[in-house]
Amino acid sequence: MSTIVLWKPVKSAPAPAPARERGFAELGAELGITRVQADRWKAFAAALEELRVGRRELDARAGACAMDAPPDVEAVIEMQATWAQSRLAALQRLTEHTRALCEVLTARQRQKANRLLQSLSLVA
Repeated sequence: MSTIVLWKPVKSAPAPAPARERGFAELGAELGITRVQADRWKAFAAALEELRVGRRELDARAGACAMDAPPDVEAVIEMQATWAQSRLAALQRLTEHTRALCEVLTARQRQKANRLLQSLSLVA
């Protein structure tokens, strides 16, 4: 008589929350942001949050449009153009603050920051 053994998977530790779900303070602590780097980190975080908020607002507007009668083509194009200009401006500010932050980060911090930023769908 043969016996079948069913293996029960071992529970592993829960996966860490994606970077976008963690607060900027937690990310800064993970990167080891020092007092000297704090101002540039805060400016970078604010620029990234601006980008996130803009994305949420666009999603909300798109959802509202989907619920209403479809707007005319000109209104849709205008909304998309306005969003694109706003996103471009937010990305340019983020670029400036990213460069300023990188000037004060160590090589190890930059490497870790790159991995964290690539996990953010807004940046990657």
